[in-house]
Amino acid sequence: MLLSIPRSERSPDCAYLRSEASSVAYLSSRLASKTTSPDDSFEIPVVDISRSFSSSLADRQSVADKIRAACTTSSFHIANHGVPESACSGVLKEAELFFNELPEKKKEAMHLRNSKLGYGWELGNYTNLAGDAETKEVFNFAYEVRLDKTGGNGKYRDLDGTNYDGNMWPEEEDLSGFVKRPPSFHLFALSLSLPETHFDHMTTHPGDYECFTLLSSSTPGLEILSPSGHWHKRDLSPAASWRGNVCLFFFSVNYDMAIETSPVCVSEEYPSRYPLVKTGEYILERLNTTKDGKGYFGNEAVIERRSAMGWF
Repeated sequence: MLLSIPRSERSPDCAYLRSEASSVAYLSSRLASKTTSPDDSFEIPVVDISRSFSSSLADRQSVADKIRAACTTSSFHIANHGVPESACSGVLKEAELFFNELPEKKKEAMHLRNSKLGYGWELGNYTNLAGDAETKEVFNFAYEVRLDKTGGNGKYRDLDGTNYDGNMWPEEEDLSGFVKRPPSFHLFALSLSLPETHFDHMTTHPGDYECFTLLSSSTPGLEILSPSGHWHKRDLSPAASWRGNVCLFFFSVNYDMAIETSPVCVSEEYPSRYPLVKTGEYILERLNTTKDGKGYFGNEAVIERRSAMGWF
């Protein structure tokens, strides 16, 4: 889970303005080859997922088919998801309190430099590779057994293979009620013409970061790149009233799972192009890359260990 707020909601200082100018220049260079001219034939799909809660496989399959179609060209909006507006606004309100009310010194104690798993608070200039410091601050946290109302199944493993709770939280006296108490992979399995339960063994204790992302945001700025190379603004709900907070929910398979290309995507004519990887270790590599520009999988000792364990 990631909570974010733009730094521009604070009074800018010189360092902030320099960072913002650098970010704008870098982003402009990345987008220079893309066009922003209208493409009237493209729309960001809206998928009504109410029938995914049906006991009828045919109903669930119909939603999965719409998701498959949407994923071939774009991300998509979801409608009738069953998450009450009060829950969405409550999370964003907590984010606003965290970023605007909590003293910087308190947040520094939760800086992700203190986490070996990349959880905690950070400013936009902490993980940048090419001068692309972002004008925002974020707070990252992940699944935690003690907050799971089911009690978990005792098999949860974090990115590094341990089962300890790696999150860092504000003290209760600083932000009372901040720590409070998973979507399903079934629709994605059906959309790939796989058995509905195909991913169940991989998602018994879901993690963070990859596979799919739920974004709740009332902030303008998110654009979708269509297959034709045009950028399209995401329409905002008229009811949205939050100024700049964003809440993202990332859903992952279990971190101790080895991942390879789905059999429905492989044939004699089109063999797999990707090596088998272990989920948690791969994500740690990517986190490491954001910090120093080099992934630790390039380390010969790690390659040897991965090879010995049958991960290549």
